[in-house]
Amino acid sequence: MATDVTRDEFDHLKARVDTVEREVEGEKMVTRHILEQTRRNGDDLAAVKSRLDRHDQRFDGLERRFDGLERKVDNLTKSLPKIVGDVMRDVLQERDKERRAPPLSNRIERLPRPVRGLEDDPPAHHRHQRLDLGDGALLHRERISAQDREIGE
Repeated sequence: MATDVTRDEFDHLKARVDTVEREVEGEKMVTRHILEQTRRNGDDLAAVKSRLDRHDQRFDGLERRFDGLERKVDNLTKSLPKIVGDVMRDVLQERDKERRAPPLSNRIERLPRPVRGLEDDPPAHHRHQRLDLGDGALLHRERISAQDREIGE
């Protein structure tokens, strides 16, 4: 039972088959393009993943360093009151030692010959009239002279 197909029906069928073949070829081209892009993207994705892994490792290292720094700051925060207390105790002990130190007069260095008097309106011949001062002393071996307004060694 063969059915007879007219020429018009055959041409119409041929046109439809040609259209389907072109669509299939177009789909194949799209599929090839998508496959090519997927391969390229896969390579790019692998490179990005590799860099991400390196960054993760660096981040982990930084995180460990930060944790160590945090521990050091915490330890310093805990020990700072003790450090300040120790320093203050030392400072106060130094201050108390200075308060208990012998008076300044006991620490003054004596001149080889003590000053026994001061000039009092010297006459024109420059003979000195002296007042008796007893055992005088000067600091750091400095000589003070009121005559000619000089102060020095």
